[in-house]
Amino acid sequence: MLITAWMPFWLYNNHNFLFTQEKIVESRSTAKYVETLPKDGVMSQVGYSPNLNYLTSKRLITMPSDPSTLDLFIKIYNINYLLYGGHYWFPFSEGEKKVVFNYKTIKYIREHPEKYRLIKTIEEEYGNVDRHDTIYIYEVLR
Repeated sequence: MLITAWMPFWLYNNHNFLFTQEKIVESRSTAKYVETLPKDGVMSQVGYSPNLNYLTSKRLITMPSDPSTLDLFIKIYNINYLLYGGHYWFPFSEGEKKVVFNYKTIKYIREHPEKYRLIKTIEEEYGNVDRHDTIYIYEVLR
C-alpha cells in the first residue's frame, strides 16, 4: 500500500527510467591521459580502478594496502604505472593517515623516488559533486 502511494510522487520527480539515465563516470581526464601511456599495467589506489577500467583499455589493478607487497605485485603483474589521489576519503597527508586508503603504500611510493618517478599530476573536476581531485601518476623505474 505504501509503495502504491509513493509511486506517483517518484515518477513525477524522476522523469527517466532507471536504464535510460545518464551514466556518470568519474576520472575522465585521468583516463584520457592513462590511455596515452605507452606501456600497459597500471596500479591504482582503492576507488579509482572501477572508473578507469570502464574508461580505458589498459590492464589495471588495485594497489595493496601493505607496502611490503608492492614491489612483489609490481613484478608479478608487470606494473609500469602507479596512480593515487584524494577523491576517496581525504587527500594524502600525515594528519589523515587513519582515513586515507592505502596510506602506507602511498607514503612508500613518495619516499622512494629512485623506484617511482612522478610523471603527471592531473587536476580532476567531478561535475556531479562540488569537489576537485589531484591525481598523481608515477612511472615504475626498472
